[in-house]
Amino acid sequence: MKKYKSTLLILTLLLVISLLLPACNGKDKKDGRFEYTGEPDDYGWTVEAWIDVEDGQIIDGYFDYVDENGNKKSEDEEYIQVMMEASEQNTNISEVINYLENYLENNTDVDSIDADAVSGATSTTDKFIEIAEELYKDAGLYE
Repeated sequence: MKKYKSTLLILTLLLVISLLLPACNGKDKKDGRFEYTGEPDDYGWTVEAWIDVEDGQIIDGYFDYVDENGNKKSEDEEYIQVMMEASEQNTNISEVINYLENYLENNTDVDSIDADAVSGATSTTDKFIEIAEELYKDAGLYE
């Protein structure tokens, strides 16, 4: 009888531990849309970003700058051309923004951003990192 009680106690403890361990990993993944909208910069561009999370996985995301009329920086041909001419690296801001948006959708940390893909767009990349970390944390995907 004593052996039976000991075995039952051990099994009960193992069951309780197995139920508690997932809750102790520090990540409380949440489903839903997690959004960020910044303040307009000196040129009138406002960062907008969001991720949609379902079952703890990112299923969609968005990152771009928009003006007061809702025009996207990544689609503003005049801005893109001016940026390319002003940049030593001939940076195409549209390509950088598209890369970052794709990165936002397919990652849960900012540790592996390709420096070559964002070369010449340091302020955009720095802002993206700040926003992405906030969104990932809000969704419980990043510590």
